[in-house]
Amino acid sequence: MKKQFILVLVCLFISSVVVGCGSSDSKKDELKTFTPEGKNFSADFPGDPKADSFTVESPYGEQVTDTYIYEGKYTMLSLSSTELPDALLLLDHGIILTNSANGAVINAKGTDQEITDITVLDQPAKSYKCSIKTPEDQTLIIEGHVVIIDKTLYTLQYMSDEKNWDKYKEERETFFNSLAVNK
Repeated sequence: MKKQFILVLVCLFISSVVVGCGSSDSKKDELKTFTPEGKNFSADFPGDPKADSFTVESPYGEQVTDTYIYEGKYTMLSLSSTELPDALLLLDHGIILTNSANGAVINAKGTDQEITDITVLDQPAKSYKCSIKTPEDQTLIIEGHVVIIDKTLYTLQYMSDEKNWDKYKEERETFFNSLAVNK
């Protein structure tokens, strides 16, 4: 289910880039803080993201993921929070983060994968980056950050076509640095 959801997101983004539809071109000065209703976290988006939720059964227990997606003309930003079962939290968090980063790249059928260690909100985290070829021979770039805070895995993901990647560097960095979690 999770793999299908990510593939649908990629397909929706690809069609909007190819056809040129979607929201207006996002700009850094349009970023505003979005806090999901009833949640203790926030991030800055260029507009109002759409919310979705799905549940995955695993050997460790049920995992509920809430996802918030903003689709611009040349960009797509998403923030996901997954409540991790206690049994999964007993595993090494570095392994969980690496598997999450690898899973995101594999599910998107990404190539040229890079995974690096970073810090998010003073917690060990992973950054991943990959590229995807569209059927129209365009290249999309995906960058994501994954971090575990308390019992929650947060995933921030930014996608853009290759030709606009550098244009949105400041927006991308602001988005990744905007995650806030109130304990």
